[in-house]
Amino acid sequence: MKKISLVLLISIAISLTAFAVVKQWEENKRQQEYNHRANAHTAAMAAGFQNIAKQLEDMRFLLEYDINNEQNNPRKPHEFMDMLTPILSHEPALVDIDWAVLDPDSQQAHIVYSLKHQSNIETNPVPINYKALTARVIKGGENQYLLQLITPVTNQINPINQPQLQGEVVAALVSEWDIKTIIEQALKLTPVSAQDIRIINVEDNKKTELYFHASRSRTAADKNVHTDVRYTTTFPFTNLTLQAEYEAAPKFLKDFPLVLAWQTLFIWLVISVLLAWYIYKKDKYTKHVERLVEKRTQTLNKKRKKLRRIIENLQGIYYHINLEGNIQMVSPAIALLGYTEDEVLGTNMSDYTLDQDTFKNILLALQQSEKGKVRNFHIQVKHHNGSILWLSMNAQYMHNNDKEKVIGIEGTLRDFTKSKENQEKIKQADKLELLGIMAGGIAHNFNNILTAILGHASIARLKLKKDSPLIHHLDTIETSSLQAAEICNQMLAYTGQGKYTGGALNLSLTVENINLMVQASFSDQADIEYKLQTELPSIQADSSQVQQLVIALILNAVEAYQNQQGHVLVQTGCKAMQKDDFKDCLDSEDIKAGDYVFLRVIDEGCGISREMQQRIFEPFVTTKFTGRGLGLSAVRGIVRSHHGVIRLQSTEGKGTTITIFFPVDSAPA
Repeated sequence: MKKISLVLLISIAISLTAFAVVKQWEENKRQQEYNHRANAHTAAMAAGFQNIAKQLEDMRFLLEYDINNEQNNPRKPHEFMDMLTPILSHEPALVDIDWAVLDPDSQQAHIVYSLKHQSNIETNPVPINYKALTARVIKGGENQYLLQLITPVTNQINPINQPQLQGEVVAALVSEWDIKTIIEQALKLTPVSAQDIRIINVEDNKKTELYFHASRSRTAADKNVHTDVRYTTTFPFTNLTLQAEYEAAPKFLKDFPLVLAWQTLFIWLVISVLLAWYIYKKDKYTKHVERLVEKRTQTLNKKRKKLRRIIENLQGIYYHINLEGNIQMVSPAIALLGYTEDEVLGTNMSDYTLDQDTFKNILLALQQSEKGKVRNFHIQVKHHNGSILWLSMNAQYMHNNDKEKVIGIEGTLRDFTKSKENQEKIKQADKLELLGIMAGGIAHNFNNILTAILGHASIARLKLKKDSPLIHHLDTIETSSLQAAEICNQMLAYTGQGKYTGGALNLSLTVENINLMVQASFSDQADIEYKLQTELPSIQADSSQVQQLVIALILNAVEAYQNQQGHVLVQTGCKAMQKDDFKDCLDSEDIKAGDYVFLRVIDEGCGISREMQQRIFEPFVTTKFTGRGLGLSAVRGIVRSHHGVIRLQSTEGKGTTITIFFPVDSAPA
């Protein structure tokens, strides 16, 4: 049933996806058809407006010819304007046409004659564009807008459709047209069907609705119904920008229904049902076969002993646990962990894992896997002797005879501790090498910059008077630069590239020499006790770097008490070391057996967590406040440059012990 449900779920998802894709395609196609119709309407309206402009251009040419060639007086328009009456008589959109004459003194045009009223009149000045036909929208009456077209007439005959008029303007033909009539005449050529139309004048970011046509297909029920099929376009006319907005009426949606999308959905749903039925029949047949197989399982019991022998000879550990984690079967290879079969049978897996949530994580991994199997699941377990081992775990569910219920988990365990440790060492070495290269490069370049800053500050100091107010600014520059240089030295120390002056050194005497400075710096924060071996072999080391190392370790120990009074113990000594003695030390891969002088700093402060112990000697990693993190990394660099090693022992909440081993150079100093 799960498989059938999954198939149905996937099939339904595919059906809905196909429906959505086809529906989107049909909607786009419908929108394209609508855009085509709207563009046809817009083109017809634009042609209607341009036809008016063409007629006015023809009139302008006739008037210029009459004025300039026949030399009729522009101030007596009735002598030549009568010829316009036959031309304009068939224009139902024309509301009025007037004749305006330009006054040479004021350079303003006034209407002096109305062709509609056949009389002389005097009006306010008319704005004239001296180069071309201009238009403006004016209010004619309630819900009526007129298009006023001003056609300049010059004292020179200009050809028709000339972009710019030549000569001086002497008069103008002022005509007024009903915008609604112009639009409706134009739309007769492309009948408006199932769409609402708005014509808007856009001027100075202000929109004025000039015309609205509601679709005749709308009924009373859908009078206020809006659709999402819309189209907006603009077309210019002289100096105006007209915008046409189209919205489809509900009838348009009925004319272009989304049939194919619904057909696609229906077909896919039918396919889904048929596929589920096929899977159901197939699963039924599979179960029948499984029942036949079950009858023959008795023959397999004879092979169990043979299987047991195979398990006993496995190099890895075979196990079988129930769903609570209790061990029900284990192979003799469990001796790899220091236990016998009898010791672990009946105990819980969590008794041996380092992380108490390991078994929960295994169950979660099995639940999330597709086939109920997990490969190479890494876990940490405790050896009988207390050491920690890394195991690679393979696991899979165990089912009952009907394969319907999970009854346990089985698999194998393989020890890959050495491989894991080698990988971690290689990874850590690569990381430290990269950090060293980066830190060294930054420190060297930064030191060069600081040298230039200090040099120029010194030159500036020589050029200033002793009482100059700028002297304290130079002091601040030099102090800050020296502090920055100290950070560079710490970074160079971490990389092993710091200034190194080798020589025979007695570690105990070096610690004693900085005792007064340490007491002055930290006596208020901690009680510092010294146990220094007087007769120590000398080591080859740089005194200043060793002093820096000691101070950094004592500072770290003091700060472990988190501003509370505590006790810090500083020890020195000498010890013969074998190769195995360094196995828990940092950077001990190439270390050799021999005599070593050690420095040990012990505190009983807050300690360091197991996770942080892996990173505490890396640059800018700190358990303290932001801005610290170079001290212990510099310690590591100094120790590496002196061919020594570091041992860190810490328990969170109980304290930390850091021991530094330096190879002996000669006889005791």
